Amino acid sequence: MKVDKYWWKKLFGEVYLTTDARTINNPLLTKREVDFLENFLQLKEEDKILDFCGGQGRHSLELARRGYKDLTVLDYSKFLINRGKEEAKKKKLNIKFVRADARSPKLKKESFSVVFMIGNCLGYFLDKRENLKILKSAYRLLKNKGKFLVDIPNQDYLKKRFKPISIHQADKKTLVIRKRVLKDNTIRVREIVISKTRLIRDTLYCQLLYDLKELKNILRKIDFQKITSYTFLTSSEKDLGLMSSRIFVRALK
Repeated sequence: MKVDKYWWKKLFGEVYLTTDARTINNPLLTKREVDFLENFLQLKEEDKILDFCGGQGRHSLELARRGYKDLTVLDYSKFLINRGKEEAKKKKLNIKFVRADARSPKLKKESFSVVFMIGNCLGYFLDKRENLKILKSAYRLLKNKGKFLVDIPNQDYLKKRFKPISIHQADKKTLVIRKRVLKDNTIRVREIVISKTRLIRDTLYCQLLYDLKELKNILRKIDFQKITSYTFLTSSEKDLGLMSSRIFVRALK
């Protein structure tokens, strides 16, 4: 399965909101994740928070509803950024949305007290040097003693329960078929999305899997300190692929 290295520039559009609705359009899961985020990072309302690779900003929207006032969402997808802006405007929530490549965001260094990446955003690049740029960007954007959080797929969990094919009904009209190949700590996926009358999408994407020990070593080399982790089970019943079980990693600058 040969995957275009720029697949991430095209995948996260309107169809994505349907194919992944079980997670990214799931209010209960979002609230559960934000509950964890608040507790694990000991957030304060005055924190200046960056939702890094945040898509439509579902976590920031929830944080804003809880009273957090200084929130920025950064993502590459123009569609998701615009969707988040519309939602924030509709709900009268004060959130800044920025479209940028996380490897080289044009934001002022040391300007955030908290940076978080939730939703398996790390590992889109098979070249680890490109993923490293994202982690270095997060470090650069954090203030001294700032808090960083990133989640990764639980590699051991995925390997034990690996399913080469998954099929689920995304909504009444849409069927999602995913054919997976796991090799050399990389999952490659062919995603076929169909309705009753037509093919909606047939695309390839991938995710590089990180071992927890490996990620901790990478963070230490960047100069992050006091690194801790927590295993988060999204669902043991449904096959949510990379989102089924995740490891949240916290570090300080």
